[in-house]
Amino acid sequence: MSLPLEIPVDPDRDEARRQLAEELAKPEYGDSANWWDTFWNRILDWLTGDPGVRVDVPAELIAGIVIGVIAVAAVILLVAAGPLGTWRKPVPTGDMFAGDTRPADDLRAEAELLAGQGQWTQACLQRFRAMIRSFSERVIIEETPGMTASEAVAQAMSRLPSLSNPLLGAAREFDWMAYGGRQGTQASYQALADLDTTAANTVPLRADEAQVVVGMGF
Repeated sequence: MSLPLEIPVDPDRDEARRQLAEELAKPEYGDSANWWDTFWNRILDWLTGDPGVRVDVPAELIAGIVIGVIAVAAVILLVAAGPLGTWRKPVPTGDMFAGDTRPADDLRAEAELLAGQGQWTQACLQRFRAMIRSFSERVIIEETPGMTASEAVAQAMSRLPSLSNPLLGAAREFDWMAYGGRQGTQASYQALADLDTTAANTVPLRADEAQVVVGMGF
């Protein structure tokens, strides 16, 4: 005698909800629902070496701790590497004049033209070059191929000691703009133009007097 086949029963909504609740109540699902606690307690096991230590920590707190650790690590990496590389001292990579042999007056005229167009970075660079070229024309410095801004200023300072600080500052600004990506401004151009004018109106020390100044540490 054959047994009648069991016909699958399609549970109604209430029955389906009850079966789902019973399924999720099983222990294996409980571990997954509390995975934050499991993760935290495993960390405690590793830190303390005592598997009996158990602490219920809110998931939000653990997430905050993880984010904090990541943030601290990011800060350490930035400090070690130098933020975006922008705070590192720029390194001159070529001839300050880039082969330009024009006289100082021509360089000044170009600087003024660039300034009138609001191209402050290029205007500053050309005005500094004009000032250094004028030092060469006045035989205050000896211009050499590949000369850097700091080398030119070092020579000029020995003959123009009263302008030592602004000349040093101008050389640093030139390097930052030419090699470090810094942008010039109207104020920085005006300061450089004023320095150029002041230098042009300053009588340099004689060469023999300049040697004394160098020896005094200027």
